[in-house]
Amino acid sequence: MVHCQYQHRHQTNRNDHQGIHDLAEFRQSVRDGVDEIYLYSLLQGIFRTIEGAEAETTGYKRTQFRQLVSMDDHVPDAENMPFPLDKPDFVLAEVPPTSDPLTPTIDVGSDCVKWRQISGFIEVKSNVREGPNATKSTPVRHIVSEGANYARLIMAARPFQLYVLCVFIYGHKFSLGWYDRRGVIISDVVITKRLRPEIAEIPLP
Repeated sequence: MVHCQYQHRHQTNRNDHQGIHDLAEFRQSVRDGVDEIYLYSLLQGIFRTIEGAEAETTGYKRTQFRQLVSMDDHVPDAENMPFPLDKPDFVLAEVPPTSDPLTPTIDVGSDCVKWRQISGFIEVKSNVREGPNATKSTPVRHIVSEGANYARLIMAARPFQLYVLCVFIYGHKFSLGWYDRRGVIISDVVITKRLRPEIAEIPLP
């Protein structure tokens, strides 16, 4: 039993170190101005580290089992619904329950992710200038309208879901988004600095 606990702590520490390495490499890649597609694998590693840390904190007692899945070139299965061939960069997909710290890795190439399994999403842009927050004198940003389309598809596939939560990652910054049928509320957050309390509300047409 003690040996098993040691193995588990060793694995957790190794995952933590990998997550720190992925975050450092992600920040450097952003500074280097790489294309967003090269950020996906680094972000996937960071997300898995967060999932494992959360499972460790809660003792794996979860009410929901979900995983952030990189969609790559794959479009979620609409199951004969007339959906456009659009997809977020990452989806928050429901996955089978597990007693392990991490849910089994979803392979979008072999495991068919359906729109009705998706409850949220993450959209990635490599440049800070592509962020969602706009001033009163500027129109709705492209990333926000993209997110509105994904939220629309999620709520169409899950008609009893009242809102969709998402994360916009743009350069070294990220924002949280809340879409419902009234519009969207977007926070303004910087990864390496303190959370700022300002909330910008942008109604959609």
